[in-house]
Amino acid sequence: MRGIFKRRSGIVSPVDSDWLQTHTGSDRLISLVGSPEKHIVLATVGETLTSDTLSLDQNYKDNSLFIASGRLDNRDFLCKALNIPLSLGRKMDDTALMQAAYRMFGDDTPEQLLGDWIFAAYNPHRNELFLAQNHHGYGALYYYVDEEQYIFSSSLKHLLAHPKIPKEIDLKQVVARDIIVFGLEPDATFFKSVKLLNPAHTMRIGRTSHHKERYWSPETITPDPNITADDAAEEMRQRFTEAVQARLRSDGPVASMLSGGLDSGSVVTMAAALLKQEGERLSTFSHIPAYNLSDLDIGSLTGNERPNIEATAGIHTNITTHFLDSSHLTPLQGIRMLNDILCEPVHAAHNAYWLIDIFQQAKHMGHRVLLSGEMGNATISFTGIPYQLGFRETYLRYGLRGIVRKKLLQPLYRHTKGRWKQYTHPHAWQEYSYINPMLEGEVHPSRLIRQSGRPIDFNYHFASHTDAMLQTLMPGYNPRLRFGYELGQHFGLEFRDPTGDKRIVEFMLRVPNRLFINQKGGTKQMLKRMMQGRLPDRVLYQKSSGLQSADIVKRIQPDLPEIEEIIRNFSTDLYEGELFNRQRMLSDLQLLKIFKLNTGQTNHLLRSVGIMEFLNSYKWHTHCD
Repeated sequence: MRGIFKRRSGIVSPVDSDWLQTHTGSDRLISLVGSPEKHIVLATVGETLTSDTLSLDQNYKDNSLFIASGRLDNRDFLCKALNIPLSLGRKMDDTALMQAAYRMFGDDTPEQLLGDWIFAAYNPHRNELFLAQNHHGYGALYYYVDEEQYIFSSSLKHLLAHPKIPKEIDLKQVVARDIIVFGLEPDATFFKSVKLLNPAHTMRIGRTSHHKERYWSPETITPDPNITADDAAEEMRQRFTEAVQARLRSDGPVASMLSGGLDSGSVVTMAAALLKQEGERLSTFSHIPAYNLSDLDIGSLTGNERPNIEATAGIHTNITTHFLDSSHLTPLQGIRMLNDILCEPVHAAHNAYWLIDIFQQAKHMGHRVLLSGEMGNATISFTGIPYQLGFRETYLRYGLRGIVRKKLLQPLYRHTKGRWKQYTHPHAWQEYSYINPMLEGEVHPSRLIRQSGRPIDFNYHFASHTDAMLQTLMPGYNPRLRFGYELGQHFGLEFRDPTGDKRIVEFMLRVPNRLFINQKGGTKQMLKRMMQGRLPDRVLYQKSSGLQSADIVKRIQPDLPEIEEIIRNFSTDLYEGELFNRQRMLSDLQLLKIFKLNTGQTNHLLRSVGIMEFLNSYKWHTHCD
């Protein structure tokens, strides 16, 4: 979805029209609405959302314009609210239904819609453009605004292809990404001139001004102390079933990511059961190591989750598993491909190769939808926070010693340790970042970390269990939502995550902390109640977490000569000195060559290398080609 709105004078030029009709990603059909004489043209693209959900209409009697893209999950509710007979409404595509909703509700429409969607509406009477994005689903909207025009696109790569948009890199965002800080400026991108319209936000654009507004704030939800464990588990099961069911609507085969963990396992188990009722199958794609892990130090984590994956898939006879070791892609190739697709370096650069492989294989096998469970840690499989239990609940679970340990000693230790490290080790970010320490005098990494509210050593002490959930969810901002959207669009897939469904998020925030922790101190009890008898016990009660890219230390070895060249030759005019501590990077690279760098340190190194590669691409190119 894309558009150009001339704010003051002039017409949409041939250059603008060419940009509007440029194809990106998979082959798509471009449809235009509006006219140069009206100073506005909007375009929608034949994206890969279900085939009956994408249309474009210019049939308003008042010549209003409306374009949209997405999936609606509350179609029956909208039909009733709009007085549309269900027999007719169920035949309407999602965009036509969104358009009808906008006619009825106007700028309040976003609050009435459920699903993953974005839309733009132009009101000629007010000469105003209105944009909106869904509550907490996959989607993206980027924009550039100057005195003459407002240009927007759901693809950063496509937006940057417009010749009038400056491509200057924002140094602060580069540093923030390397020191693992998110959300300081929620609408910022790596490009100074490009901003974001984030999830749960709308924007109104007029001739002389534009105004953003957030319409959904789950931070205001408080736990219900009266809810019982049985009632909570039943409502959670109902909402989760609805969320999965809504994401199975597709004009082609559905697939899902599947690790050996609880979140993707729950999604797959529920999806397979629902598809079985329709006589349909579910394909799963799982990443597994390509190298032996026996001589690698991965601590108590599980590096190869294949046994758990097979146990989960064995629950239903309509699941077809695909195990991918991604040996044909090197980590460096994956980093370069992901940088090119997103036009932005990612935090978990070490996972790029297998993410690319899963999307490639799912597309190659003809799937239209790829499910995930990446928001599950903050919703369905939330652990609970033991130290936030009340004294009575703590005593019942852990006894008197538990009260002393969890309510007194542990909080005191965390607080004291955090304060001590904050004042005695203000530059502790250098343990996981290769940014040059000299930048403390210009960009102030330590200050950025303090402003973000993130402990410098990641040792969080949350004021409440809901704060912990929100820390992971990042409502109104979460960058994973746009990354997943753009990755899916590039490969001609729609990425969908039922664990991040608005209804589930709101409900889980209402669940009191005590219900996540059983009488023996076991955590993740909400999911275990919901999935008891549905997931195999070895998965449901596993004690070891899985480790992504567990063999990265071995897998990266063929890339090391080229990585060394990247580090040695890197230069940028973003900073007058060295942007990265290249000496330290080269020293750690030598340790990596002899397997003396552990998995976590290797991941940090690759994050910085990924940023270097991203900056190198913009040193020679004005936009992503």
